[in-house]
Amino acid sequence: CNKLFTGSSGVVRTAAAAAAASPKILFRFGVIADVQYADVDDTFNYTRTKKRCYRRSAQVLRNAINWWNSLQCPPLSFVVNLGDLVDGRNRGLNIQDRAMSKIMSEFDALSCPRVIHMIGNHELYCFTRKALSEHRTFPATRKQYFLTRPESLGHDEFPTGKMKCSVQSLLEASSSEDPSCFYYAYKPADDWLVVVLDPYDVSVMRQGGGRHGYELSKDAGLDPEGYDLCQSHNPNDIGSKTDFFAGLSGVESRWAPVNGAVGREQLEWLRGVLQTCHQRGTSVIILSHVILHPDATRHRNCRGLLWNYDEVLQAIYEFPCTRLVVCGHIHNEVYHLDVHGVHHLTLPSPLESTPDQCAITAEVMTSGDIRIVPRGDISERLLPCQKLR
Repeated sequence: CNKLFTGSSGVVRTAAAAAAASPKILFRFGVIADVQYADVDDTFNYTRTKKRCYRRSAQVLRNAINWWNSLQCPPLSFVVNLGDLVDGRNRGLNIQDRAMSKIMSEFDALSCPRVIHMIGNHELYCFTRKALSEHRTFPATRKQYFLTRPESLGHDEFPTGKMKCSVQSLLEASSSEDPSCFYYAYKPADDWLVVVLDPYDVSVMRQGGGRHGYELSKDAGLDPEGYDLCQSHNPNDIGSKTDFFAGLSGVESRWAPVNGAVGREQLEWLRGVLQTCHQRGTSVIILSHVILHPDATRHRNCRGLLWNYDEVLQAIYEFPCTRLVVCGHIHNEVYHLDVHGVHHLTLPSPLESTPDQCAITAEVMTSGDIRIVPRGDISERLLPCQKLR
């Protein structure tokens, strides 16, 4: 067992000593995006390029949970649902509660006690923002569903709400003032912080409760600020059932009602968090349903890009501590390493996959690197990250 070998430095070591010196897993977490469950027949996406299997997406989630439960030494620290857990078609049939009950029942089997549910556009199609902030237990399930910060994440060092952006105020504040605040931070291990963003803080459907062009219109339910902002950059009638991308190209394609923006208060909070982490030498992982970098969209078409992506990236680059950004929304796997060394990973959707596909485990190593372990056809990756300290 103690076989001798020569390391790169020429020093003879035992295999046991070499194993002890190799990087180990500091913590690991599971991620799945865009499950979009609905009890409806299969159909094609709007470009008719992929078949959408609405009922089967629950099986994909179930397989992912069984896989996550099998991981030990260490077990998962937390699991992330990146948004769009149920599909907006449920709203049109008035079966959104039934769909949520079905898909949340799958989480009952998850052994990991910490689950982060994030906001996507389909959550806002099916429910109001107010309802999404309430702790709800759907029939036949034991796990509560809500989009605010889970108490299971422990102490909140970076509370959200109306506050000045300074390191001191961030450390002194005690609680969020906004019960529907869907952005927050979580410390999974020493020297690491996970930041959850709300990319629909400013959006056409900010208050939720329906789909634009269907249940909601400019005069009934759509957010005036978000509507006017999006419409001012889009030549199409965004309040109707139309091709929102007609006449748009490049980064201008982001101005579609399915996307949104990080609001001023959230951006101020994010800057304060990143500033503190940069000063402390803390590494950051950012989670967002909507994509933060143009090159992390499919074929760089920018159709799933945050409206004010440039402001968010400016904050990330000004305080260089972000190692990885994980997003969903566009149902395609995309990876991009930007010029500042930030890894951007966009995940595909179980809605358009085989039953074994479409979930990952991210393993943060003691070396500071991050290993992406896939379930199914997603690419396995080792993401080199410069250790801050």
